[in-house]
Amino acid sequence: MVKEREYDVVVFGATGVTGSQVAKYLKDVAEKENLVWAVAGRRPAELKKLFPNVPALYANCDEPSSIVQMCSQTHAVLNLVGPFRYYGRVVVESCIKAKTNYFDVCGEPEFMEKVAYEFGEQAKKNGIVIVSACGFDSVPADIGVLTTQAAFSKVGGVCNSVEAYIKVQSTKNRPMRGNYATWWSLIESVASASDFRKWRKTTGCNEKHVKVIGPKLEKQQGFRWKERFSAWVTPFMGADASVMKRTQLFLQDNPSYDKSLSAIQTAAYFQVETRKNVFLFSLFGAIFFILMKFAFGRKLLLDFPQFFTYGAFQKTPPKEEDLEHVVFQSTFIGKGYSDKSKVGGPENLEVLTLFSGPEPGYLATSRILIHSYRAVTTFNEAQQEEKDKKTGVLTPGIAVWGTDLLTRLRSSGFVIHVKKYTQI
Repeated sequence: MVKEREYDVVVFGATGVTGSQVAKYLKDVAEKENLVWAVAGRRPAELKKLFPNVPALYANCDEPSSIVQMCSQTHAVLNLVGPFRYYGRVVVESCIKAKTNYFDVCGEPEFMEKVAYEFGEQAKKNGIVIVSACGFDSVPADIGVLTTQAAFSKVGGVCNSVEAYIKVQSTKNRPMRGNYATWWSLIESVASASDFRKWRKTTGCNEKHVKVIGPKLEKQQGFRWKERFSAWVTPFMGADASVMKRTQLFLQDNPSYDKSLSAIQTAAYFQVETRKNVFLFSLFGAIFFILMKFAFGRKLLLDFPQFFTYGAFQKTPPKEEDLEHVVFQSTFIGKGYSDKSKVGGPENLEVLTLFSGPEPGYLATSRILIHSYRAVTTFNEAQQEEKDKKTGVLTPGIAVWGTDLLTRLRSSGFVIHVKKYTQI
């Protein structure tokens, strides 16, 4: 890594709600950890009004040289400019050219997998780390799974599978609103799904499967009642499934990374508590997939998100007071064996892990991003040998595992703990 840089970190894209939350939280972390930071974007004057005491840099994805200039001034970039399929690649390429670490909040599997396929070796050669999905997508899911796997190892057991069940709720029974950028990215991802599948088959990227050591995990489709949660569950449409699988494939291909962890089967689901919401999900889901078949339909979805999502997504950003009453909880159910001698037979041990925190789209994401960046950076700075540093294009789980991230998150309003072991 190049030592002489003007800034420790630059926040690229700080004018949106997520960006402003990141900058607001980074200010506190920077004061505690003595960091020199800046913000960057297409309108430095506007950034200066929002953050009058912070340096504001000009950087525009339509002008690659300005992105390289930004990256050359800092040790790390926190990228918030999406959709990443359109605006992310130039930032990644510039970070590689400038030998600058890169972190983002991307929830787009296509972008992440293509970056890993195309730039993994070059990033490792340059001694930098590139980590996407450093927000609610997909740190809680990835870390929750790894924590559950480690819990098996702690008692001499062997994990076979982990299922994540994600719940988002209002503590005041008020409407909740998702991030419009997430809605936009979802539409673009579904629209390109066929081409993405073809690319995966052509390249072999993420096409492998983990070695199954016990009962095969049955992946469900649609809604089903889960008595354990008194709720309906359905496959989660975010990036978690893709990210968790890539993490497990990394463990399978790199057994020396952490000998206490072996690759397992994973799945991610979303909880819906009422029949009314199941009906609304099904109705608007059907309308969504019909409209997705046509260009004008996709334009309608983008132009009128509030109508087509029953208010769940809107173009206008939420107010901060609207975020304070929302929380998330992810429950991880791991199944496996109490010891290695029982592997291959009926599973006899279950581990339950909980991961909860504040509103996911803005508040949790901003805190997770900053703490992930700091956890990886401080870990690498502490390593005496280059070979021990975390480099290359990594999933968030692989990047932050073994760092102080959990400690950081617990001090920032998150709860992560193994709740119980149960013989089954």
